[in-house]
Amino acid sequence: MTKTISKVLIEATNDEYKAPASYRLVIDTFGKIRPFTRIVKAEGRHIDALLTLFEKYGIPAPEDDWNSRIEAPSSILEARRLGVQAEVENTST
Repeated sequence: MTKTISKVLIEATNDEYKAPASYRLVIDTFGKIRPFTRIVKAEGRHIDALLTLFEKYGIPAPEDDWNSRIEAPSSILEARRLGVQAEVENTST
């Protein structure tokens, strides 16, 4: 496994860790609202798939410390705006 592939896997995993932490914080702050409740589940499946690759190639997976690195949005509207922005950024990288 090359360093480039390892780096890409780590970046992708950190991005996937950040998303559900953000969405769980929205749920904890504002209640069980869609689409956040559904997205959290999907992000979990993405993380599981990435962790399988770390195991397969013998690469240590990054620690998921995102719960301590994010702040709650001030409103549901802001949470939705930030969620859309994160997904757009995710597709452009």
